[in-house]
Amino acid sequence: MSARRSPAKRGTATPRWWRTAVVVLLVAACGGPAERPAPARPTQTVPRLAACPVGHGTPITGVRTTILPCLASLEDQVWVAAVHGRPEVINVWASWCRPCRRESPLLQAAHQKAGDRILFLGVDSRDSRSAALSFLATYGVTYPQVFDSAGTFASRLGIPGLPYTLFVDASGHIVYSWGGELTPDRLRYGLSRLEDRPDRRGRGSDRSSDRRD
Repeated sequence: MSARRSPAKRGTATPRWWRTAVVVLLVAACGGPAERPAPARPTQTVPRLAACPVGHGTPITGVRTTILPCLASLEDQVWVAAVHGRPEVINVWASWCRPCRRESPLLQAAHQKAGDRILFLGVDSRDSRSAALSFLATYGVTYPQVFDSAGTFASRLGIPGLPYTLFVDASGHIVYSWGGELTPDRLRYGLSRLEDRPDRRGRGSDRSSDRRD
């Protein structure tokens, strides 16, 4: 009699060492948790802002007293509706305001040129502090800023929109104001009212009609 052959097995068990090798290869291909670097957290870029003016100063004629925190250091309080020993350019702006973005380099350049004689002060209105700091860092603004999240100062001025700029002489009189985006000519004219005619104190303000771009 011939020996009876056993039926062929339909499948064979995979060796244990082979299964282990496949798992190792899959982990290497997909990257295990230990191999993936943790995502970097976004960091807040803080601009190098000049210190905010201190003291009560001389009140601006016709503008209600407004005390706001300094944007760079919220514990410092600033009397915004006042001048502090020299003429001031007060610019009310916000990071979401497109005209504010366009005029920002003009104001920074003027601050760099005339900042020893004229105080430039920004008032960030109806904005978030993080967005404001990011804006200032992006556009390289270095003059002092105050934070007005509720838009109190803008409301007291009765301005229709942003940006809005006041030119105030050293005695607290508004000699010129402009509602809307500043152009180089408008900015030069406002500065000339502060530098070239310091004797025109108390003659009222020369306000242009408010407009919003």
